[in-house]
Amino acid sequence: EELNTTGVGINLKIGMIYRVHQAMRLGLAVHTPTAFKLEDAFRTSMAYNFTYPDGEVVNGFAESPDGLFDYRLRTPWRVIGSGGFIIKKHGFLSAEVEYVNYSNNEFRYDGFIDAERNVNNSIANEFEPALNIRLGGEIAYEIFRFRAGLGLQQSPFSNDNTTNKTYSAGFGIREKTFFLDFAYQLRQNEDLFIPYQATDSPEQMVINEGSFNKFAFTLGFRF
Repeated sequence: EELNTTGVGINLKIGMIYRVHQAMRLGLAVHTPTAFKLEDAFRTSMAYNFTYPDGEVVNGFAESPDGLFDYRLRTPWRVIGSGGFIIKKHGFLSAEVEYVNYSNNEFRYDGFIDAERNVNNSIANEFEPALNIRLGGEIAYEIFRFRAGLGLQQSPFSNDNTTNKTYSAGFGIREKTFFLDFAYQLRQNEDLFIPYQATDSPEQMVINEGSFNKFAFTLGFRF
């Protein structure tokens, strides 16, 4: 199976920061829904090989014609609250909480009213609000910077209590004319996948557990 999705989207992000006192900051941000216009290009193919009871072997190959499908997607609002505490010149701590109601995702299919209604009803019934939490901190010692972070993402599904976790760590150097940063991120997640659907038999569900590692390096110069 091959699927290629292309498109464009637009949204607006508004935020404010309030300084409670010299060492504390509070923030609030609102992200409007993103309006996407998308196109799917897809094709499928299958090679098969089976043996009849009499020993005859049959081989074959079949593929579908290329398919194109245009549609629109509107994502939910997002509300984000944050706080930060500066520890003099020794570092800082920060926390961020994001609320998003995934059941407010909405598709628009031109000319396919029944399919559009079924998909949006399924989204409303199977998804629910979730909180995403991000914690982080940095310690400064002379020219060195040490960082760590933790992210918790609740599952958007109403019958799933899974919380995906993201861990991060970093190291940096600050000089007058340049700076260096190294970062590592580990993301662990679990999701459910149905590779094929059959009309007259139970769905075959697969549990995918994954770990994703990311490394980043930044070099900058000051003029």
